[in-house]
Amino acid sequence: MSQNFEVMRTDDIAIIAIHGKWIDPYQGKELLDEVTELLSDGTLRFIVNMHDVPQLNSSGLNTMIQLLTKVRNNDGDLVLAELSDKVKELYIMTKLNSIFSIADTVEEAKNKLSVS
Repeated sequence: MSQNFEVMRTDDIAIIAIHGKWIDPYQGKELLDEVTELLSDGTLRFIVNMHDVPQLNSSGLNTMIQLLTKVRNNDGDLVLAELSDKVKELYIMTKLNSIFSIADTVEEAKNKLSVS
């Protein structure tokens, strides 16, 4: 497991807490590999907690898009939670907020996954 993220399972949801200033390509690959493994184990619902990620660059956005695509291609769902104001603004500016489900808290993200 990477030092830059940790996975916690609650019920049938994988909560991935990302740590660090941003997500670089190496971290992105580790994250994608972890999600691939979780999907192969039957996990289909994911929350990505970005509380500890103050900013996101193009590499980080690309990783998030790849994660969402991978999860949805496997009939799963993914919610982003606890985005900093700067990261949330980036999702709005790039209009990715229309593609991603975004929640203010992990609890709200769990609720969004329960109704989907």
